[in-house]
Amino acid sequence: TQASIFMVGLSGNDSDGNSIAGTVRQADAVSSNTVTFNNINLHSAAKVAVGYKYTSIIELPTYYLNVGQNAYDIDGDLRISGINFEMGVGGPLEFHLISPYSYVDASGNVTKDIDDYVQFESGILSDSSVFDKPPADLATSVRVPVQRKNEKYTLQIQIPDPFSTALISASWDGNYNTKRHVRR
Repeated sequence: TQASIFMVGLSGNDSDGNSIAGTVRQADAVSSNTVTFNNINLHSAAKVAVGYKYTSIIELPTYYLNVGQNAYDIDGDLRISGINFEMGVGGPLEFHLISPYSYVDASGNVTKDIDDYVQFESGILSDSSVFDKPPADLATSVRVPVQRKNEKYTLQIQIPDPFSTALISASWDGNYNTKRHVRR
């Protein structure tokens, strides 16, 4: 369908001499052998990529404290305060913090133990002083607040648009205790 086909300008200009690099357009019409993008007239040297919209999902693992070579304390109490990411050039990102646990109340309603959370990062600069450059920083830092025990959340990085993204590194900060908390 036309809702799922997009064009991304890679290089070159439109017929008015304006750069199309980084331009993203949704298809206006799709037939069995033709895709139409209205209101953009490309110069013959312009390069574009056309493809389907999809969301890339990266699910991060559960973190445990490393106590030696290939040895992890899976019984300790690790509370993640936040995860810090160093990102390279990229487009929009979504960080989905998902609770894997839920319960059923007396009325039969299924309720998550903690609400899910989504943090949006545009990856795109909106400052008018950069109109003559690619619309993204070469590197950026992003902090995603977690405030949960290491086994009580799932963190997904979702890339909903046709932009590449460079995940350079990630680190967590929080509190660790060798004794697991036991309720009595």
